[in-house]
Order: sequence, then structure tokens, then C-alpha cells
Amino acid sequence: MTNIDKMINRIDQKVDQKIGRFKYYFKRYFPVFSVTLLCLIVIFFVLRIFHKKPYFSASIIASDIKIIVQVIEKIDFDCSILSLEHIKNYVDFLNVKEFEGSEIGPLNLAYPKNWKGPYLGDNPEFQGILYQLVKIKDGIFVLPGDGVKLPTGFVVGKDFKISANLELSKMIEIKGKLNYKNIPLAVQIKFKKGDWKRRFTPEQMKKISTDFKEFYEAVPFSENECEFEVKG
Repeated sequence: MTNIDKMINRIDQKVDQKIGRFKYYFKRYFPVFSVTLLCLIVIFFVLRIFHKKPYFSASIIASDIKIIVQVIEKIDFDCSILSLEHIKNYVDFLNVKEFEGSEIGPLNLAYPKNWKGPYLGDNPEFQGILYQLVKIKDGIFVLPGDGVKLPTGFVVGKDFKISANLELSKMIEIKGKLNYKNIPLAVQIKFKKGDWKRRFTPEQMKKISTDFKEFYEAVPFSENECEFEVKG
């Protein structure tokens, strides 16, 4: 055996010794390593969830408000909203199928018979609290109800009070109490309450057409009667 072969054998033996020790420690401490690694993975995902939770909550609020605004604008188109009853009005009427009179929840409608409810299966909630429709200094807004803790850390109705003089348009701007990382937590409704135009259903149009037709057909007879009375 040459010197080179002897040297290679010694290297192999040392490598086997090192690997053997590693295998021994690996088998002995594998449960500790695996449990530690699993705990680190769990901690990582828990921290990730908590980090993302405010953003997730903000997304839910924004989505709910968007739906509510669209439905209320549809109600205004169908029925023409004349007024809101209070400064703060809970949105608890979107799942109503039919009602009596001209008022539904806080809304006073010009054409209640045009109601096409239910507009939603359930009234949206966040943290078990209904959203609210408020009429304040700078317009009509939809936002979470009193008692809701926002992703920004503020509590509606506690850290800021809803009043007639409140300006929400400033609060939904970036870094405002109602804005989380450029996600507005309140939205203004653009329709003008009390701006009601006559909207006729097909049945109403048919009746109006019939009434006009009968009126114009009756006009010649009225003229003839007037002439006869004058000549007489």
C-alpha cells in the first residue's frame, strides 16, 4: 500500500468518526430539534396573522360599507329618499321585504310602493354591531356603529363622538382616525336627500296615458256643449 493510499484511508476513518458522532447526536437530539423548529414555525405564523389582522379587518369594513352605499343609492333611485330621521341611524332595514307607510327604518321615502326589498339577506355587522348612516356637517356617511374598535385603534363613539357638527371628510383622509393604511373606514353617500323626481312605473305610465286619452276625447264634446249654450 502506497503512502497516498494510507493517507486516504486515514482521511476516510476520520470522516467516518465525525459522521458517526454527528449521527449519534442527531438521533439523540432530533426530537428536541424538531419540536423547536415546529414551535418557531407556529410562532412565525401567529405573528404573521396578528400583523395582518388589522389590514384584514379594514378590508372587511371597506367591503361592507361599499355594499351598503350601493344598496342605499339603489333605494334612493327606486323610492327617492326625502330625509333621514336622526343624526345617527343604524342600518337595520336592508333585509325588509315590505312595510306600511312611507317610512322604513330611518328613511322617509317619496315612493314607498317602489320598494324592492329585501335588498340584502342580512344587515351587515362588524364585531356584532350594525353599521350606521349619519347626517352631519359635511354630508351623509356610512361607517361602523358606536362601540366598534377600528383597525386604527380608535373606538367609534368613544374616541370621537358623532354629532351634527362633526366633519368626517377630514377623518377619512390618510392618517385620519377613519383611515387605515389608505383604506377609508367611512364613505360619503353622494345622493341629495329630498332631491326627488317623479319616477313612474310602467303601470302608472299606462294609467296616465289612458287618462290623457280620455281627456282629449272629451274635449270636443265640451266645446260643442259650450257652443250650444252660447247659441241658445
